[in-house]
Amino acid sequence: DVTVSPDWSIVERADGAKQIAYRGMPLYAYTKDTAPGTSFGDAGAWRVAGADMETPPGIAIGRSLEGRVLTDHRGRTLYFNADDKPSDGAIATLKSACTKRCLEIWKPLIAPSVAVAKGDWSVVLREDGLRQWAFARKPLYARGGEAEGADARLWHAALVESAPAVPSWVTYQQTDAGELVADAKGFTIYALTALQPGARVQDFKSPAVCDAACIQTCWRPVVAAVDATPVGNWTVVKGADGAGQWAYKGELLFTHVRDKEPGELAGARFFTRAWHTLPRAGGDMEGMDKR
Repeated sequence: DVTVSPDWSIVERADGAKQIAYRGMPLYAYTKDTAPGTSFGDAGAWRVAGADMETPPGIAIGRSLEGRVLTDHRGRTLYFNADDKPSDGAIATLKSACTKRCLEIWKPLIAPSVAVAKGDWSVVLREDGLRQWAFARKPLYARGGEAEGADARLWHAALVESAPAVPSWVTYQQTDAGELVADAKGFTIYALTALQPGARVQDFKSPAVCDAACIQTCWRPVVAAVDATPVGNWTVVKGADGAGQWAYKGELLFTHVRDKEPGELAGARFFTRAWHTLPRAGGDMEGMDKR
């Protein structure tokens, strides 16, 4: 039996079947979710069902590989600096750890003059006179430039809900296209969405679309250890030879043979609907053309 409430209801489908809905949205389970906690279907028009959280105007909740994060009006992930320590009191003041050159990279999330504290949301007064939004007493910033020279260890995405765990070998590498998921050595990881039926050769004599033979030549599988076990949305796929390969949300993972240094993106020339990187902030890689 289902108890109907303001949030929960029962809707009738066109085929006459009854379906549970949350806040008017019919609910589904995804057949490819292989274990509790996985969310393979969280992409495109589909979203993981969850309770909404009230946010100030211009601030929303987005998705990233780290989980559900706060975003600004441009959809950029919001961050906090671990060294920022607002004062106590009704009107908190902030001697920010981010000044001068840091502010060229990290932009304080400005609160309007009429903004008031509510719940986890508050406003802090910076030394430079700016009013800045804070969530759970953590002043918020958007990244507005390259993070070279900034101590990335101090900056953390403003998480509302953490994503399932990732394997211990996963690293995050700063690249020309933003921060991307990389292997243990820092080499960019590419996910294969669908195997192409044939390889198309471009002017520089390198296939732009890969078939099975091309994959053997141009790509290296992200090999899973013999004792590797699935972690969250990360699974191990066994090949015909019995060897294991890591996959993210069911998509096989590779590095590219022409990436010689951490952060390189030689595999970017293969960007069609078949291949993509895994940006830490979620979504598509900056500058990526998915034609």
